[in-house]
Amino acid sequence: MYCPRCKHIVEGIKCPDCKKPTREPREDDVCLLTEKPAALGEMLADVLRQNGIQPLCMGALGAGLSTLLGANIEYLKIYTDYSDRERALELCDELFGGIKGEEAEQAESDAAEGEEGAEA
Repeated sequence: MYCPRCKHIVEGIKCPDCKKPTREPREDDVCLLTEKPAALGEMLADVLRQNGIQPLCMGALGAGLSTLLGANIEYLKIYTDYSDRERALELCDELFGGIKGEEAEQAESDAAEGEEGAEA
């Protein structure tokens, strides 16, 4: 499911972050792919462009804070169209070795915590 407010692909009928209702994603929905430090985010954006995917990059701090505090602490949020999301995730996996893996590890960790709670 897709949260139009957060631009996340989520499980369930409500977004876990903003608690707003979700809906089925459309091909042209802009989806958050990942958030990376600025240098890595620019590298990922370049790889996506080279593979025919047009990313949207937004600084998490904004221009004012980034200029004041320095680009070294800036993070980029990378967005793609839903239609390009799967291919973009594959490219992220190849480049950084595990965005999909991180999601799977988090799901396993959550499941393990649920089992521990049920045993207690």
